[in-house]
Formats: sequence, C-alpha cells, structure tokens
Amino acid sequence: MKNRKRSRHLLIGFIILFLLLCLYFILQKTNSENEDAAEEETISLTDISANTISSFSFISAGSTLSFVKEEETWYYEEDRDFPVLQDTAATMASAFETVEATRKLEDVKSLEEYGLADPGNVITVTDSDGMTMAFYIGNQNATTGDYYAYIDDPSVVYMITESFPTAFAYGLYDLADADEFPTISASSITHLAVAQSDNTFELTATEEYAGSSWAVSDNEQEQTAANDSLVSELLTSIESLAFSSTVDYSSDSLQDYGLDNPTAMITIDYAETSEESSDDSDSAESETITVQKQLELSIGNQDEEGNYYVITGESNQVHTMTADSLASLLGVETNAYLNLYMSYVPLEDLQELIVTYEGNAYRLRAQITEETDDDGGAAASTAYYLDDQEVASDAFTTFYSAAYLLSAESISPEPVETNEAPAISLQFTKTDGTQVTVDYTPYDSSYYIGKNSDGDYGMVNKMNVKNLIEKFEAILN
Repeated sequence: MKNRKRSRHLLIGFIILFLLLCLYFILQKTNSENEDAAEEETISLTDISANTISSFSFISAGSTLSFVKEEETWYYEEDRDFPVLQDTAATMASAFETVEATRKLEDVKSLEEYGLADPGNVITVTDSDGMTMAFYIGNQNATTGDYYAYIDDPSVVYMITESFPTAFAYGLYDLADADEFPTISASSITHLAVAQSDNTFELTATEEYAGSSWAVSDNEQEQTAANDSLVSELLTSIESLAFSSTVDYSSDSLQDYGLDNPTAMITIDYAETSEESSDDSDSAESETITVQKQLELSIGNQDEEGNYYVITGESNQVHTMTADSLASLLGVETNAYLNLYMSYVPLEDLQELIVTYEGNAYRLRAQITEETDDDGGAAASTAYYLDDQEVASDAFTTFYSAAYLLSAESISPEPVETNEAPAISLQFTKTDGTQVTVDYTPYDSSYYIGKNSDGDYGMVNKMNVKNLIEKFEAILN
C-alpha cells in the first residue's frame, strides 16, 4: 500500500515537472517572437549612400533651399558664390542614409489629421543615377516625438524618428561659412578709436604719465592721462563682442544696411600671440609668436530687434551685433575717461612724500618691520613718520588718503595763470624711483589750481584742498 502511494506521488511530480518545462519553452519562444516583432517595428525607408547623393533640398522660412554637389564640393544652387559650410552640408546629406520609421499607417483617408495636407517641410534627395525621393513632413507626435510623413503614396503615412526632420532645421545663413569675430583680450589692446559724426574718441597705451598707463583724446581734447580703472572696464567689454547672425555674404548692397556710410567706425589695435613648436625636431619646446593686428568694425543701421548691422575690415559679409554689446563703445565721451586724480600714488607704492607748507618742507614715510608672532609665524608692523618722529597711524593714513585721492573737477593741459603762491605742494617719490609732484594754488573763491608733473592743470574744489591742509595740520599738531 505504501509503495503504491509513493509511486503515485512520484508520477504526479514528474507530470508537474513536465508541465513546467513546457511552460518554460513556450515563454522562451514567445519572448523571442516579441523581440523579432520589436525589431520589425523599425522600418528602414532608404537605401542610399551619402557618397552617391548629388543634390538635396528642403523648405526653410517658406522658401526651397537646394544644394548640389560637384567634384566633392557643395553649392547653393540659386547662388553658386554663396559660401556653403561644407561639413554641415555633408552631415545633412548623410542624414538620408538612415531614415527610419517606427510605425506604418495604411489606407490613410485624411492628411489633415497628420499635418500633411500642407506639409511643414518637403525634403528631397537625388542620387548620382538620377533617382529622386521626396519626404513630406507633417506634425510631430506629442507623445513619441516622431514626425508623420509620407514618401510617394499619401495614403501610406509613416512615423519617422525626429532626427531626420531636425537635420534640416536650418536657415540659409546657418549654412554659410561665415566669418568669426576675433578673440581679443583687454590686456592685448594698445589703441582704441571710436569715430562718430565729426568726432573721434581715442585711447592710446603710453608710459608718458606717472599716474596712468593710458592717454585719452578727441578732436577737441588734446591727449591727456586717462583713468586706468575706467579704461580697463571699457576694454573688457570688447572681450564679449561677437556676431549674433550673418545676414549677407556680399557687400554689393551695403546701402541696405546703412554700411555705405557707417554711423560709427571702431578701430582696435591689439597683439595676438600663438605658440609655435621649435624647428628642432628633437626639441619639445615651443616659441611664443606675437603679431600686431588691427580690426576695423563699421556700424550701420539697426534691424527691427535693435541689433546693429556690422562689417569688419575688407570682409564682404554683413553680420549683426546686439545693441547691448556695443552700448559702452558707442556711448563713449572723453571727459568720462579723464584721469582726474592730481597725484595718484597708493601708499604701497610710496617711498617718501615731501610736503612743502608755509615755507617749510616735511618728510613723510611709512616703515614696515618684519616680525615673528607668538606662534613663530611671519608678521609685519608699520610705523609712520613725520621727519624722524613717529606719528599716529590714523592721522597719517587719513592725510595720505586725502592727498593721493584728491581729484579735479576738470583737467586741461593748457596753463592756467595765477599770481598766488602755492598753498601746499606735494612731492611723491615712488618705490621705483619715479616722482610725482603737484602744487595747489588759490585761483578764485571756489577753486584751487592743481598743477602736476604730467603738465596737467586741474580745477580743484577749494573745500577739498582746505580739507587736505587741515589733515596735514593734524599731523603737525
């Protein structure tokens, strides 16, 4: 009895195992069939090599753009002189090699439903054998991102992957081999001129002035020291200049852009450096080559969005630049860039200052002493002296700030006559040995005349000079 029961259990176990094995093989086969079906869902619509394509066309902004290839060079069919960007044209041609559909809809009755009654684009391709194929592109499916399209038969609509239609989402000038605006660093600029109307604003790098490395001038203002900080800000704005778009590759119609008679001409002289490897093949060293260059930028009219039409040098290409990027250059005024400081010598650059006041000369200096702190680290202390007597740091630094930051309301290289003697004179000797001097002489009830070693005459507010004298008297007392 027990053996019979055990045999029955074994039989049932074998039957269950057999059924499980059958189920396993059925599932394996089903999965394989599903994978095959999934693979069949992608439908290849083209069998063409990019090397055999002789022309292609597409619609952009309502116009058909056609490109033809001759002897491995792509041309814009309507204007063979148009500078076609060859790499981009070749990439567009290669898009025809892998046009795929994820779904095929047959017996389509209404093209409107798919945006194909009036296609958004018609993309055509012709190969070297003269075979032509046209793709009519409709709406984009909001869920899958694929586009509806038909090829020859409008009753058969495919859902093609978006990579194909987007490969032709260009305007004509997106395909132009356009000039690029040169990269210019502010530190490389040696001269800037902005000519507008009847005046030319100029900045020139110079070593002529003790307190400035730039000179500013215009048609009415002779060359004089400029404010280095403001000049740096202006030149830095040049670093961000760039073309927004290209609108014309030919200079035949400059009058259409106001460039036959520019509203402004910007000239930039700068140095361009590059690294060149040594002629010695065994050497890994490179040599820095510096080339002096000049850029001329003509500014024309503004388009509907406020961008300026521009052209550079002898180029034939017309571009646009944003009004914001050109604002600081087109708005320059000479007076805004004058160095109005009469004697700009920061304390860290000072060796000594001789102050002549009421017939006496006084020597001021700051002495830095290197020390060691409690933890053994380096430290420094500064002592301030009037002649050989140490004075309070607050009194010294307050006076010195008033002295080197004293500025004029206007500056001119033209001499200003006065019968008065200087109320106070300052002679700065810098750590490099150069000297900067300035005399402050009463002029009228409101101003003193400041005359410095650069030969500038500044109209200085009377109250500011009186404040300087009071600060110096505080040290004396």
